[in-house]
Order: sequence, then C-alpha cells, then structure tokens
Amino acid sequence: GSDSNDGLTPSTAWRTIAKVNSATFNAGDSILFKRGETWREQLTVPSSGSAGSPITFGAYGTGANWIINGADDLAGMEWTKYSGSKWQTPLTTEPHQVFFDGVRGTKVASVANVTSDKNWFWAGNVLSIYSATAPGTAYSSIDASVRANAIIGAGGNKRYINVDSVEAMNTNDHGIDVNGNNYWTITNSVARGAYKKGISFNSATGTVISYCTAYDNVGATGGYSGIGASGATTALISHCLIYS
Repeated sequence: GSDSNDGLTPSTAWRTIAKVNSATFNAGDSILFKRGETWREQLTVPSSGSAGSPITFGAYGTGANWIINGADDLAGMEWTKYSGSKWQTPLTTEPHQVFFDGVRGTKVASVANVTSDKNWFWAGNVLSIYSATAPGTAYSSIDASVRANAIIGAGGNKRYINVDSVEAMNTNDHGIDVNGNNYWTITNSVARGAYKKGISFNSATGTVISYCTAYDNVGATGGYSGIGASGATTALISHCLIYS
C-alpha cells in the first residue's frame, strides 16, 4: 500500500496505521486490514460511529488475523558489547517487557545483574541484554515493548466501535484499551503479551467481547489479567478463552 492512495480498494490500500489515525470517518464506515500482515504502530481510533451504524476496524482477505505489535524488533540494531556477554543498544522509550524469539525475558535490577540468558535491564535510554554471541545472530527477533496499546480510543469516549479479527500483542500497557469509551464490540480477536490487561474496559458502558482469546498477559496491576475492568456497566463477555 501507499498513504498517497485513496484507500478504497485492496489495490489502492493505505500503508500505515498513522494514516488511519489522522483520518476522519463517518458512522457506518469500515476500515479493513489485510489478514496476515503486521503493523508496529498504535491504532488510535479517531472517530465515533452511531447506534446502528458503528465504525468497524476489521479484516479483508484470507488467512490469519491482522496483527498490531506493540514492540519494536531490535535484533537488527547495532549492538555494542558492554562486557562479557552483556550487550547494549540505544532505546529512548522504557520497555516493560522484552521478548527473545517470542519468549518473555527477565528484567533485572541493574546492568550488573544481567548475567543469564534472556536477562535485560533498561536505564538512561539504553537497553542492556545478556547474549552469549552477538544479539543479531543469537536471536531472530528481540521485541522491546514501546507502545502503550495496540488499539485505543483517541481522547476517550469514542463510541460505537467494532473491532474484529485483530491480534494485539506485546504492548507496554493494555492490548486493546476501551477504557472510557462506550459501546465497543470486540470479536474474533486475540490479546496476548500485554504488560497489564489483554483487553481493558474500565469505566465503559455497553462493551461486548465475544469469541476472543486472551493469554500471556502479565496483569502488572494485580495478577494475570486477560480481560478486566472496574467501574464498567452493562458489559457482555461470551465465548471467550482466557488463560495465563
């Protein structure tokens, strides 16, 4: 795709989520993402739908869900040996999680404690990790969570939104953050690898979550949390699979 396209057909698709975030949509519009593709951006829903005419963020094509990854892959970055098997690279955003070939690493208290496989530490805009050999050859991916959410409503109270067939993963906060936004429906989706909740809908009204899977979410604010909320009203959760 290209952000200079009109975005109205698969052959004239937009390229980035940033283009979606900067657009204005009307009630009943559908914004469709190609199945099997991955975006390392945050979708910040810019517009509200209306009762009976929601705005839908869904999928087109065949295959797996479209993916929003809240982490940046640092495997290809320039790494400098600090000492022994400790390596460092610049990273301006503090990550709450680092994944090594998809496996969550262990954060330690200081650079001095980076002594075992998949140990990591961040301070002063520098990420330090343990790697027996150069990180770019030892791992095919080193994903550092740098975006708070995969999907969130801009400014709160984005109403009547449908989210379908997305995989939200490896975020610094929640995967899908409905908090303060009313009448969202989330279907056929996966939320995994969030530092807090996979799907959170605090202080939201009319949330519907169905046929979704939430797993491997740290639940940093109170234990493992796949789907959770406080202060929410008239919510429906059905046909979901939730596990640690």
